[in-house]
Amino acid sequence: MNGLRFLLVIATIAGMITGVVAVRAQEGDYPDCVSGPSLSDSGLSVGATGVVTATATVETRGFGAQVVETLSAGASFLVLAGPCGDWPGYWYVRTQSNNEGWISDWDVTVVAEAEHRKCNFVPGGGDESRALVLIQGFTTHADNRFDYDEAWASVMANTSRIYGYFIYFSYSDTDPMVYEASDTYQGIWNHHVPILRDTLSGCRAELGEVSFDLIGHSMGGVVAMEYIKHDGLSGAQVGWVKHVITLDSPVNGSSLADAGEQLLLIVLMIEAYKTGTNVETMVAIMPDVVDSQSVRDMAAMHSDRENYVFANRRSAEVLASKGVSIWTIGNLEDAVVPPEDSVIDGYGIALSLGSLLPTDLGGLAGHSQVTSATEVMNEIKKEVAD
Repeated sequence: MNGLRFLLVIATIAGMITGVVAVRAQEGDYPDCVSGPSLSDSGLSVGATGVVTATATVETRGFGAQVVETLSAGASFLVLAGPCGDWPGYWYVRTQSNNEGWISDWDVTVVAEAEHRKCNFVPGGGDESRALVLIQGFTTHADNRFDYDEAWASVMANTSRIYGYFIYFSYSDTDPMVYEASDTYQGIWNHHVPILRDTLSGCRAELGEVSFDLIGHSMGGVVAMEYIKHDGLSGAQVGWVKHVITLDSPVNGSSLADAGEQLLLIVLMIEAYKTGTNVETMVAIMPDVVDSQSVRDMAAMHSDRENYVFANRRSAEVLASKGVSIWTIGNLEDAVVPPEDSVIDGYGIALSLGSLLPTDLGGLAGHSQVTSATEVMNEIKKEVAD
C-alpha cells in the first residue's frame, strides 16, 4: 500500500467504534408484566427513572437469582416493566451501564422522576410529527449549532420537507447543546447509547409524541444501530423510532480495529491539519485516544465479528417485522470502513462515490463524502419517504 493510500486508510478511524453486547439478565416473562402500585409506595412506574439513595441490587429472576449489578447511592435506572406475578415487589429495569434485571421495591428508599434532558433541535419545513436525529462520529466536537449545521448541511437540505424537526445529538452527558471530542471517547454501552435514550425521552417531553428517525455517520451509526437493537425490541421506547440509517458505519465490526498506536497517531496529525490545531497538542492527547473506552469497545466487538454479523442481520429482520427499517449505506471508495464492515447483507447498499483523491485532504476522501454525495442523499430520501 503506497503512502497516500495508507494515510487515507487510517485517516478517518473516527468511524471505527463498535461495542460488545451488554450483559442482560434472564428476562423471564417480563414483557407480560403491567404497571401497578408499589408495595412500599416508592412511586415507581413503568417508564420512570428511579434514583436510589441506598445500595440496591439488580438481579436475574427466579430461585437462586444472581446479582447482575450493585447500585450505590445516587445511581439511577429506567423502569421497563413490573410488578408482576409472583414478584409483586420487583420491577424490571435497565441501569446506566445498560444492564437489565429485577430490582426490589423495598431496596429503593427514594425514587424521583428525573428531569428530562433538554432537546437540542431546530425546526424543519415538513411533518411536525416526524423528527430526524443527527449523530456524528468519533473525535468530532460541536461548540455551537453552526458546527452541527455544517456537518449535516446536505442531509438537512435534502430532507427539510420531510421532517418537522432536526435534533442534534450531543455526546456530553451534562450538556445537550455542545460536546468535546473527549466525550466521544467514552463507551458506547455505558455512555453513548444511554445518552441517546435520554435524548429521545427529552425531545418527546418537549415536542410531544413525535416519531424519530436516526441517522448516524461513522461511529454515530454504530450508536444508532446498537440503540435500536435493544430499545427497538423492548422497553419504554418501543415504537418511537421508525427508520435507522447508517453512513459508513462499522456496524459489522471494524477490520481496522487492531490499528494500534501508529495509525492512531497519524489520525491525530491529520486531525490537526483539518482543524488548524497545533500538532504537539494533538499528539499530547494520544494516550487518551488509545486508552479510550470507545477503542476498547471496538476491539471487543471485532473479536466476535462472525457472531456480530449474524446478530445484526437477525436484528434487522425482527425489527422489520415490527415496522422499523434499517438501511446501512457503505462506500466502495472508503478505505477506512469498507462495505464489508458497514453494510448489513440485505439491509443496505454499497455505493461508488468517485475518486479516492480529494481536492482537500481535510475532506478525508470516501469517508467524509458520504454525508453529502448526491447518490447517498437519494438513498436517504427514498428510505424515509414513508
